[in-house]
Amino acid sequence: MKKAEAEDTLQFGEALKRLRLETKLSQTEFARRLGLSPTNVCDLEKGRVIPSVKRAIWIAQKLGVSERFFGASAQIFVAT
Repeated sequence: MKKAEAEDTLQFGEALKRLRLETKLSQTEFARRLGLSPTNVCDLEKGRVIPSVKRAIWIAQKLGVSERFFGASAQIFVAT
């Protein structure tokens, strides 16, 4: 994984975790809301899993936020 790609993944994960904490949900509750496993949410937050563009947009839509919420890394998620 390239350094820039790793930074984007970490930014996505940090933004996802920030959103989860702002909604005061545990990883289990957050995962249930997304229809994912708690392990998958943990892996996304820690940057161990890189979401596909389609998955990242799906997550943003499920959470009711713009894909731009995910910061600089969102530039790879913006549909043209």
